[in-house]
Amino acid sequence: MAGKQKRYQAYLLRVWRDEDDSSWRAVLEDVHTNKKQGFRDIAELVQHFEQTFGGA
Repeated sequence: MAGKQKRYQAYLLRVWRDEDDSSWRAVLEDVHTNKKQGFRDIAELVQHFEQTFGGA
């Protein structure tokens, strides 16, 4: 797909807390490439989506 913008993206999102009072953590896996990216908190995940898809 070189040179073409993808019109469809699919991800597997996993979220969890290490402890009841800790921030939610996340791993996002691209189902096409199996590439995984970790996020320390939900704000970081949202920032990733805004950068990837052009924001709100």
